[in-house]
Amino acid sequence: MALLMLLDGNSLTYRAFFALPTDLATASGQVTNAVYGFTSMLVNLIKDHKPDYLAVAFDRPEPTFRHELVEGYKATRSAAPDILRQQMGLVRQLVETMRVPVVEAPGYEADDVLATLATRAAAEGNDVIVVTGDRDTYQLVEDPHLKVLYNRRGVSDYALYDEAGILERTGVTPAQYPDFASLRGDPSDNLPGVPGVGEKTAAKLITTYGDLDGVYAHLDELTPRLRASLVAGEGSVRSNARVIPLVRDLDVSLVPAEAAVGGWDVAELRRLFEFLEFRTLWDRFVDATGTGKADAGAVPATGEPLSVAVEPWEGPAAVAGALGEWASSGAALAVAGSWEGREGRSPLRGLAFALIGQDAPAGDGVAAGSGAPAPVQDRAWWLEGRLVDDARVRSALDGVLGSGSRALVSTHDAKALMRSLALLGVDFSNLDLDTSIAAWLPSGLSPSPGSPVRCRAPWPTGGCPACTTMWKGRWSGCWPAWSSSACGWTRSSSPVWATSWLTRPAPWRARSTTWPAPSSWSTRCNSCAKSSTTSSGSPRGRRQRRGIPPTTRRWRNCATSTP
Repeated sequence: MALLMLLDGNSLTYRAFFALPTDLATASGQVTNAVYGFTSMLVNLIKDHKPDYLAVAFDRPEPTFRHELVEGYKATRSAAPDILRQQMGLVRQLVETMRVPVVEAPGYEADDVLATLATRAAAEGNDVIVVTGDRDTYQLVEDPHLKVLYNRRGVSDYALYDEAGILERTGVTPAQYPDFASLRGDPSDNLPGVPGVGEKTAAKLITTYGDLDGVYAHLDELTPRLRASLVAGEGSVRSNARVIPLVRDLDVSLVPAEAAVGGWDVAELRRLFEFLEFRTLWDRFVDATGTGKADAGAVPATGEPLSVAVEPWEGPAAVAGALGEWASSGAALAVAGSWEGREGRSPLRGLAFALIGQDAPAGDGVAAGSGAPAPVQDRAWWLEGRLVDDARVRSALDGVLGSGSRALVSTHDAKALMRSLALLGVDFSNLDLDTSIAAWLPSGLSPSPGSPVRCRAPWPTGGCPACTTMWKGRWSGCWPAWSSSACGWTRSSSPVWATSWLTRPAPWRARSTTWPAPSSWSTRCNSCAKSSTTSSGSPRGRRQRRGIPPTTRRWRNCATSTP
């Protein structure tokens, strides 16, 4: 059986708008919190429920038949904020670009459209899920095919209700819900209920007497106070009973071929995501739909497939032996994490290690009897997540990934791995290269031999002209260049001395103890010979308490110091 998912466009957009901060905007200033939240909801729904068909219903601007039946219907609702109304067009554009049909009916609400389509599809034997934040749709639930996915709060808090769920939630069956809601009232629609009758009393009355007529036929069995309230509020109750039931026979239709999920143009949809600056959402969309994965990257893969022999470590002793050897020998390592769900936010499934630039050494990391050591590119070692709970393994990880290690560790997107390891009590501060950062940087400098690099280029990228080393893709000044004048810098004259000091690895930071005291800091630029005033004497502020020179604006703003 096919699964049809019907979305209440207005309800979900409102929930998204009030769930996310309004400072979520593009670089041009367009607020996108509502459309971002709606898109996130849609991606999650596709990923979690994998519907075969999708359709969206929106409320139309003109009054509905309910406004004609009940004076003041929804009159207490405040106008939508301007920044929300501005985003409704973007939500519609997103829906249309995803080739999701929009179904509307003049004079009726989106709930009536959803009720008609859902009832019709369920009668044909299809499974239907109505996604909304409106409780009126509870009356639609009908086992075994029709369910309601109710958005309780935010963009990810949902409850999927069948008939048993509605009975547990409200105390009445879906068929009894309109009468129950008529007694209770609906303040959001300006429909007053019976004074003193809340959800529990209304559910008890409907369950006991069946419907509204049964309740009013047995007033003499009720307490005087409840009887008086029901008599006084009967007009409101009867009025509510005319507008709360949803219309299920509208003249609307849905063509299955047009509602099939996956009919979008990947290139067109990606352009819209880029326009809205939904970079992470695009990755989530590709993962959720499996569509356009070949188009998701900028450059198609080339070359021969890489075959890697993965050697799992069998126990803590093997892990500790291999990691200890790598930490003490100064090996160049690559490490990657695997998670049960979202990277850095879900349990760690395991860690993969590989050696860089040399053959794999014999020892605990290499299986016995494997013959000649395999090239680095052909071998990797796998550490199961369950082994990380062992104290010896955590100590070994600290040894190779921590600040005291001699190993040169590289990874991709270190932040996610650092977060997960920190939660496990493992220090990962020994990072030599993060390829996710390096991928965004331009190619390195190629200065002519003997030409000093001064404040003409305070932020060169790539290899250092003095020692050809790179740290996280950004040349922050190698120690040979800082301890001598190999690069044209001196300790007291570099324009990046203050601005890049916090980003230096621990071995460099430790050498600050040999630097001059704050009172003797030089403020003169090598290139333009201009100076600017810096504070001296007792350290003030966080930077000076840490022994970091204050930023010298003159260096960064002089004509010759601008790259």
